[in-house]
Formats: sequence, structure tokens, C-alpha cells
Amino acid sequence: MEFLSRSSAGDSPLVAFGGSDGVIRVLSMMTWKLVRRYTGGHKGSISCLMTFMASSGEALLVSGASDGLLILWSADHGQDSRELVPKLSLKAHDGGVVAVELSRVIGGAPQLITIGADKTLAIWDTMSFKELRRIKPVPRLACHSVASWCHPRAPNLDILTCVKDSYIWAIEHPTYSALTRPLCDLSSLVPPQVVAPNKKLRVFSCFCSCDPRTLISCFFKK
Repeated sequence: MEFLSRSSAGDSPLVAFGGSDGVIRVLSMMTWKLVRRYTGGHKGSISCLMTFMASSGEALLVSGASDGLLILWSADHGQDSRELVPKLSLKAHDGGVVAVELSRVIGGAPQLITIGADKTLAIWDTMSFKELRRIKPVPRLACHSVASWCHPRAPNLDILTCVKDSYIWAIEHPTYSALTRPLCDLSSLVPPQVVAPNKKLRVFSCFCSCDPRTLISCFFKK
């Protein structure tokens, strides 16, 4: 699910949903009726959606799916068409795209970050949409979530990810050296009596708050 920007102040708020049929449906949040469909792109279940503003000033919607494709669509809702086709389709990951994020690196151009079922993390240029780098953050483990973190006191910690263990992993200088290290062990924050015997705490997803004092929110599973 992704909320879409309105083309004018009087327009109804819009929300986009990705389906198992590979179609993205946009609904009005005032009437909850179908406004638009994005079709002809994916041949698998859509797993993630994200909007961002390109350097050209165009609003874009990015989708990732189980078919391994990363697809860019126009998010300009001033258009009259109710059926929109892809602007660009990229083969991003074998086995499917799990998540997509926009980097927030200080002083640098925005970059797209994708993680896939192939246990890799890929970084994409948002002007040429070419792949800049591909890494395996944690050997033999697949990433389940990714977040971009930009904090004045830690300018090198560009990406946070979790791999279904008890750690939040940090990736420093992802487009260069891509040094990966455990940032914190969240099991130390959970009382022992909360976790069932013979069970381990696992982190499945994380995101960064806009408030720098609240850096990470995580969802746990025992």
C-alpha cells in the first residue's frame, strides 16, 4: 500500500494497492472507488510500492514483485487515462523483489535500494536507473526489510536492514566499501520472560522515523 500525492489541493487523497494478480489499483480515499489501474507490468504478486520525485520533477511510482521486476510508473494523476502502462521495467532480483526504499544520503543524489529473495541488496541510480552496486549484506542470510537512515552523528550509516535474526544490521558507504556490521542486538531490550523457552527473538522488519530522536521501529516475532 502506498499513499499518492494529489495533483491539486481540491483532489481527493489517493491510495494504491498492489495485488496478487500483478495489478496496481488506485482508490479515492473519499469515495473508496477505483480511480486508476496500473497494468501490463508484473506477472507475479506485488510485494512493495513506493513513490518519489524524480530529478526531472516528475512523480514516479515504483513497484516490486515476485517476478523479480522493478517497474517505474507515472504517478501524475492529472492524466485522464484510467489504465497506465509501465514507463520502465528492470530485472532487479532472482526469485522476487522483497522491498524497495529511497536513500537519504546527506549531500548525495537520491538512490533506490532494493532487496530480493536472492539474498542481495541492489542500489540504483535515480537518473539513469542503472544498477550502481549489488552486495550480500549478511552471507547466507536473506534481507527481509530495508531502511535508509541519515543522521548527523552517523553520516556513514546509510542503510539499515534485518535478516530474521535479533540484530539490526548497518551498511556503511553502500556504494563504495559496503561494510556491514551489527548495529544493535534487540534481544537485550526484550525481557527474557516474554520469549518462549527454546525460542529466539527474530526481527522481520524495520523503518526509520522522520524524527531523528526516534531512529528505528521494529516488528518482532518470537
